[in-house]
Amino acid sequence: MSTLVELEKIDDECDTQGIVFIKMAEAKEAKAEYGFDDLPVLVYFENRVPNVFEGDLNDEDAVLEWLVLQRSSDTIEEVNDRMLSKIIASQQFVAVLFSKLRKRAVK
Repeated sequence: MSTLVELEKIDDECDTQGIVFIKMAEAKEAKAEYGFDDLPVLVYFENRVPNVFEGDLNDEDAVLEWLVLQRSSDTIEEVNDRMLSKIIASQQFVAVLFSKLRKRAVK
């Protein structure tokens, strides 16, 4: 609940950036559709391709900065196995980089 309160603080800023911010309370769908076991999780979708926020969801400044970066630039998305399977099934061309390194959270 505290995460939701923090994220509510950036809802208006997201609107001004053209980012629609929604809350979904369907834990079963998060697991079935996207493979998320641990909630809450923030996912940014661009052209139906998901990108997962890896930082602290209670840090609304970091979340807003990350969302604006996703909206304003081309980035390489970090996805889990289930999301990758969906992308491969729905896209004609997909490039995948497998790495042991984790993406750093935006500070």
